[in-house]
Amino acid sequence: MVFYVVIICTCFSEFRCSYCLETFLSKSIEQLLQHSRSCSSMSRLYKDYTYRCPFCEYHTLVKEVMCRHLRTHTADKPFKCSFCPHQAADPSNIKKHILIKHSFL
Repeated sequence: MVFYVVIICTCFSEFRCSYCLETFLSKSIEQLLQHSRSCSSMSRLYKDYTYRCPFCEYHTLVKEVMCRHLRTHTADKPFKCSFCPHQAADPSNIKKHILIKHSFL
């Protein structure tokens, strides 16, 4: 599957689902999550897998897990270091960053 993400500005990104080819603007992961639940072009291995990634074959039952996964395809980095400008897509990466870069504090 082919996908692309074009950064338009710091607020909005343009996404194209690699299954149905729908293109839409998004300023949050929430819109991608909603699409991953409703896209009829996405085949699901099991009916229980509620969320399927619109960019790859990944699927899960849990919204938070899909939200974290979708950040691997987007520029969304909502977790910020309180000591420097560093940002991360996952909170565990911020914890690691602080331990490595700011252990002297």
